[in-house]
Formats: sequence, C-alpha cells, structure tokens
Amino acid sequence: MHDQKDLAQLTAAQLRAKWRKAHKGQIMPQGLGRDLATRAIVWRDQERIHGGLPRSAQRELERLAMLIVVEK
Repeated sequence: MHDQKDLAQLTAAQLRAKWRKAHKGQIMPQGLGRDLATRAIVWRDQERIHGGLPRSAQRELERLAMLIVVEK
C-alpha cells in the first residue's frame, strides 16, 4: 500500500507511473495536481485492500453525476 508521504517524494514521472499502475494503465489526467493524484492513488489502494463502494452507492453517484451534467 502506498503512503501519501512516500508518494509526495516522487518525481512527476514516478507519480504518473504509480497512477498508471493503480488505475489499470490509464494515463493521469492532464492538469491533475500532485495532491489530488496522490490522494487518488492512496484511495485506489484502500479500495483494493478493503473493498470499494457498494454497487448501489456507485449507481447512485453515477445517477447524481448525470443530473449535474444535464443541468449545465
């Protein structure tokens, strides 16, 4: 599991490599700050170890996100 303090010491290239590994090969979004990228990597580790959100919660978040997109 990654520690936020350890990730903070990485170069930008190393952080992008950790992102790709944690997010199954996805490229880190351009403009994503170091702090948020680090938190997302740690979150993904925790999700893998302890399990993610229940599927019902995921569906509800997806539904709410679609409402936000439609309202814009």
